[in-house]
Amino acid sequence: MAFDATTLLEARAAIENAQTAGVTRNELRMPNFGAFKAHVDNAPLLIPGLDITDLRKYTGQPTKIPVLVKGAAGSGTTRKCAGQGTGTTAMKSLSFNTIVEEFAVSYLASATNQMDYQKQFNFQLAERLRSGYTRLETLSAAHLETIKATINNGTRYSTTVAGAKRVPFADYNRLFGRLTTEMMGNDFSGLADIVASPNLADAWSYVLRQGAANGENLGFQVDDFRPYFSRFVNDGTGVDSTAYLFTPGTIGVFPWTNQLHRDGKDIGTDVWTTFTDPVMGITWELKVKRGCADSSATVAGGEADYVESFVLSAEFAFTEAYSSNGDTGVYKYEVLDQV
Repeated sequence: MAFDATTLLEARAAIENAQTAGVTRNELRMPNFGAFKAHVDNAPLLIPGLDITDLRKYTGQPTKIPVLVKGAAGSGTTRKCAGQGTGTTAMKSLSFNTIVEEFAVSYLASATNQMDYQKQFNFQLAERLRSGYTRLETLSAAHLETIKATINNGTRYSTTVAGAKRVPFADYNRLFGRLTTEMMGNDFSGLADIVASPNLADAWSYVLRQGAANGENLGFQVDDFRPYFSRFVNDGTGVDSTAYLFTPGTIGVFPWTNQLHRDGKDIGTDVWTTFTDPVMGITWELKVKRGCADSSATVAGGEADYVESFVLSAEFAFTEAYSSNGDTGVYKYEVLDQV
């Protein structure tokens, strides 16, 4: 069976239903990609209107974004005829991580009627996307850890260990309100995003559901926050839950595909195209190759099988708002275990 657009469309529908795929549901279930989702949601606010393909033409090209750097506070007390100071600029470099996932589908394996071509393709594409997104989630959590602020002027919590402010377990009921005051101490107000380990989801749900019927209204605290949860945010020893706190537009991720795939080159046995997945709408490069291959290791009589191979790939630049000092705007908090 030759590769065509219908195959991809059917596979997209299969991926969307992967978690209810009967006997294969355990193999295809997707983790909660909260850290990566936070980067995706924040990217348009971090660099509005950015077309990464205009900025970067080929793999290996140095990619930099010009930014304005804050100046020193003024100290003048006397009027002047003319002002001085032209401002300072800097160049922020983008580095890219390449994700590649691959699989192949055997024609003779489908001829056995035990697993038809479309089912093979659907399963393997879903599995490779799950693997790719898991790698991206790991990179996303690592990015937050790397860029966490070393300067945090919030005054509610004072104990800091390895760049993370320590929060007593007893503060769970008032945690989100107190994180608001922490943000105010860093000159941020309004909506904030939280990327947190799964344990914080329990506290979030508890606080959200406290109201008049429960005797104490705690839900007001969460109005200023947008939560993302991820099991790839790790809790250290003695830590119940971990959270990274920042205002929208502080972080971002920018996917990039090369020109060959975007142009859709096709020579019959080889196809270079793109594929937008239904998981988070990321556009991937998709390289298809058709030809003869030895499948005898898995298919009886498959020494000269017809096989189609598929390579999913894309490059991803994780970045954040420019900071001229250790106050990056990404603040880490650790709620300690209950004693």
